[in-house]
Amino acid sequence: KTILPSGEVLEVDLEWLANLARGTEADAKAARLIPTFAPGVVPGAVVELRYETDAPTPPFPSYFDECPLAEPLPIQTLKFRLATPKAKAIRHEFLDLEAIPGLDPAAFVAESGNPFIDARTWTWQGVPALVPEPGQPIRGMPTPRLALTGYRSWDQFADWAGRLMRGTDEVTPDIERKARELTAGLATDEEKIRALYGYVSGLRYVALEIGANGWRPRFADSVLLQQYGDCKDKANLLVTLLRAVGLTARFALVRRAGPFTEALPGCHFNHAIMAVERPKGLLWLDPTDEVCPFGMLPPGDAGQRAFLFSGTAAEFHTVPAYHAGYDHRTRCAADLMLAADGRTARGQVRLTFAGLQDYEWRTRLRHLPPGEFRRALARHAREVWPGVTVEAVEWRAPRGLDEPLEATLTIGWPARD
Repeated sequence: KTILPSGEVLEVDLEWLANLARGTEADAKAARLIPTFAPGVVPGAVVELRYETDAPTPPFPSYFDECPLAEPLPIQTLKFRLATPKAKAIRHEFLDLEAIPGLDPAAFVAESGNPFIDARTWTWQGVPALVPEPGQPIRGMPTPRLALTGYRSWDQFADWAGRLMRGTDEVTPDIERKARELTAGLATDEEKIRALYGYVSGLRYVALEIGANGWRPRFADSVLLQQYGDCKDKANLLVTLLRAVGLTARFALVRRAGPFTEALPGCHFNHAIMAVERPKGLLWLDPTDEVCPFGMLPPGDAGQRAFLFSGTAAEFHTVPAYHAGYDHRTRCAADLMLAADGRTARGQVRLTFAGLQDYEWRTRLRHLPPGEFRRALARHAREVWPGVTVEAVEWRAPRGLDEPLEATLTIGWPARD
């Protein structure tokens, strides 16, 4: 409901919302607004929203979930009721409460009278909005939340995950044949790793996460045959191809661009990567993104804790921010002609992107129409050099991940006092 500043209460048409959720309404755009829909909202109004999450039996050996306790909008009153079956030994823990002051985990009232249910209700007043710092990704923000788990240990999770994925990394004759074809004539291990990485990262990203396939990668030879896969399919295929040429590689799970705690075992993860064992340590690779060059990790992976598969035992490692020696400098070469007035100039600027800038612009080039990409480059130039006029934008799409993305802009340089 919406409570207007005048005190008038506007109720939501619950039948309309129910029909929308069942798909009987044709307006799909409106259906996406169900979680935040409220009628007649004006400045000073209060929106009251009540919902219940009923967690069915998950396709895992135990239960794990996280419930956020703050939103991008301020909350006047937050009531949170948790009811768990006593027989399931579900434990809970508050995480990242320091991000929002005033969320006291001891401010709850326990319920009694039901011998089968452990229930308690927390009530908090005046919860401020969760506001990101300038330029901070919202998904990477520390978010106050209540985490629930029924897992006794990480080893229990590792045992289940290992059994679920057993056999998916079998080196079949087709896998061995393709690995040898891709590494033919290559002398060093690094050359072989680079070649296999380039092949797998170039496969189409398609996610078919139905049932257990939300966690289990498809068999590596099936991914090879069908030439597509999601993050876990591609990571598992790369592990298998590397094993086919005699290298040791391991599958890993991370919580990409989000908070993670090892204190509470469970299914935190939303992304799969892999690591190759090298004499100097683990070489981390993420073949999911078709635009990520060898030697670099996507921003969501860098610095995260990774659950590395090692039999049935749990093993955690920190993914490095970037591989040592990788070039992150974006180069700029300008050829400008000074005008007769001695104050303005015109000419060309060639940008050669590297590092995160290269990753960002490759991603835009892949997903934006040419006109939008051209306008994005022009905006970038005006942000870097305030006052310039951009007359033309050209670029050369790289033929492979080893080639940099280059753009040439024809600009007019303004007069300066």
